Amino acid sequence: MCWWIGGPEAAIETLAWEVLIKPKVFNQPGNDPGIVADAHRRIERYLPVLDKQLEGRDYVVGPLTIVDFLIGPRLDTAPAILKFDTSGYANIGAWQERLKAKPYWSTA
Repeated sequence: MCWWIGGPEAAIETLAWEVLIKPKVFNQPGNDPGIVADAHRRIERYLPVLDKQLEGRDYVVGPLTIVDFLIGPRLDTAPAILKFDTSGYANIGAWQERLKAKPYWSTA
């Protein structure tokens, strides 16, 4: 959980702040190219780590845990909204499909 929050989640939050919250909520300048590029670089650095962690596992740490529910929803919605790509990560994609197959996923 600490790895996620301090790494990929922080990068995703930075990107969300810069491209969504600042310009659309606070009417402040956003979309700073340097901040956006840095956030994308950090996301791209962490996604292979998560993909490797999921190799040979159904869920992030083995059995289905709170970690999956911490990471899963963010990676379900953020890529489309914030324009980053997870499609090149087969293990992440398979894990997301397992989560989406849960009967409660679509109603959460």
